[in-house]
Amino acid sequence: MGKAELDALARLLKDPDPNARLKACRLMADARDPQMLPLLREAYQDKDERVRKTAQRALAEFKAQHTGRRGGGFPISNRVLNVLLIVLTVVLVGSLAANGAVMFLLDDDDSEASDEEEITPRGEFIALLEERLGQVQTDAVNLRQELAHYEETGDVVCEASYNQLSSMGEMTAEQQQYADLAAEFNHMDAIVGVLWSHIFNWREICADNEAAVPSLAELDSLIGELGEIEAALETYKTLPDDPPGETPSPDGPQSDAESGNETGDETGSETGDGQEPPAEPDEVNPPADTTPPDDAEVPGEENNAGNANDAVG
Repeated sequence: MGKAELDALARLLKDPDPNARLKACRLMADARDPQMLPLLREAYQDKDERVRKTAQRALAEFKAQHTGRRGGGFPISNRVLNVLLIVLTVVLVGSLAANGAVMFLLDDDDSEASDEEEITPRGEFIALLEERLGQVQTDAVNLRQELAHYEETGDVVCEASYNQLSSMGEMTAEQQQYADLAAEFNHMDAIVGVLWSHIFNWREICADNEAAVPSLAELDSLIGELGEIEAALETYKTLPDDPPGETPSPDGPQSDAESGNETGDETGSETGDGQEPPAEPDEVNPPADTTPPDDAEVPGEENNAGNANDAVG
């Protein structure tokens, strides 16, 4: 399109009559000439809605043509898109399945590794119990001092700090292996529950709230039980570290006499002194009988008879 025509269309776009501007916009849209783009953009700002919509459609067509040329003219059919979608779906599902299988195998490996973990040695487990026992005893002694001061003076003094102990939880693998230590573990756990109920009530009293004053006698009883646990742990520390599952007795190893008696019982000995029982007589091969039969000839008997006959003759 020549410059004169472009100038004419530009003048029409400035015409006060909206119909004239609409006619010019339609001519520019039908021309499909890239030179019309500046004029169409100007028409897109027109006050008349019809002119604006016409210019908008023309600009959209120009944009579609421009995009189509740059795309290389490679249209993709719906069938191809469906095939691509199916392939991508299969790949995604396969990837998720493989990932799930890998995670399952990793979980199995982790569970096997956890099952194969070594049990805490008996000595270390006793040390853990002693550390816990020390914390419980500290809380009990601190509470007793403040309760004793309250009973003597009637003054509420709350200066002690506590270890904020909680229940020791369920039995662990160590407890299942060491039954004697498990008993002390559970005993201490029960004491912690009672002790902290007293500490809670005392704190309520410290905060000017109504609560039952903990019994000093009951607290002394708990402290005594903690002392018994401490003594038991000291006894267990002197015993050898047996393999897991073999819990040593607090009475110590058996003496040689006891083991000898057990050995005698197992071997069937009546004396139990470790000596072998006397041998039984040999019944299989009895000694030969040397007594001659009644009709057997005695050696030398004939000679004796002959000598007697000669003497008679």
